[in-house]
Amino acid sequence: MSCGERLLLLVAWSIWSACNHVTVGEVLYNLDSTSLTMLGKLMIAAGQGGGDAIEAWLAEAEKMIQRRQSGHA
Repeated sequence: MSCGERLLLLVAWSIWSACNHVTVGEVLYNLDSTSLTMLGKLMIAAGQGGGDAIEAWLAEAEKMIQRRQSGHA
């Protein structure tokens, strides 16, 4: 995983477990544009539809990771 992907995972875990290991400023400063876009989409999915929307976001994120790993990003 890239640095941005690791940080995004840490943010997601922090939100999930209600811990505050990172600040929003640290997240925004360290994420690349793709990761910032995915974080924004996750926030929108959480606000719009909960479970189904988040599942769709996870599927999109998985496809993006696969494209990055295959060199088609």
